[in-house]
Amino acid sequence: LTSEGGLDPSFATNGVGVFDLGATVDLAEAVVLEPDGKVVLAGVSKGLGPERAAVLRLRADGTVDTSFGDGGVQVSSDVTRRTLCNGVARLGDGRLRCGGHGFGSMGGAADLEVFALELTGAPERSFGIDGSARLTFSAGDEFGGALVADARGRLLVPGTGWNGADFDFVLGRLLPDGSADPGFGQQGRVSSDVASGDDGCQ
Repeated sequence: LTSEGGLDPSFATNGVGVFDLGATVDLAEAVVLEPDGKVVLAGVSKGLGPERAAVLRLRADGTVDTSFGDGGVQVSSDVTRRTLCNGVARLGDGRLRCGGHGFGSMGGAADLEVFALELTGAPERSFGIDGSARLTFSAGDEFGGALVADARGRLLVPGTGWNGADFDFVLGRLLPDGSADPGFGQQGRVSSDVASGDDGCQ
């Protein structure tokens, strides 16, 4: 959009871009603007298999940045389980972190999960386990929302988690290498029942 709130004709096609990642459904859930004007979209791509976390980068003019990932796109290579991105953060050096949740294989419960990408868009294999890190609070489901990176590269991952009766507010913090931060809450985890009924953060 322009500063006046109208469509910017210099971006994509008269201010609107539609991008097909090759799946049946492609859905953007979060966006971050890079200093050079490039736009990073994070979300989910679903074809014949399970939903998979996906990241797309655009140039400042709204065209796909083919130097990023695989032709501009990075989609989770794990086709055995559902993974979704609901938040994206850019570190000071330009690397990306995408947060959301991932389900276990064979229909297992969902946990908060963060995916790490190199400057090139390739998975950062040294982060967590082979490029992703999971935070489990209980045997029930946890669903991740937004994602925030602090100045030290630590990652705050808010969401909502099932306590057996209803959903509570949950917040996890990861160290830059993807491990749970032992100096935050209970081994990197905070859970709070704010009020009666369901609580959570998107």
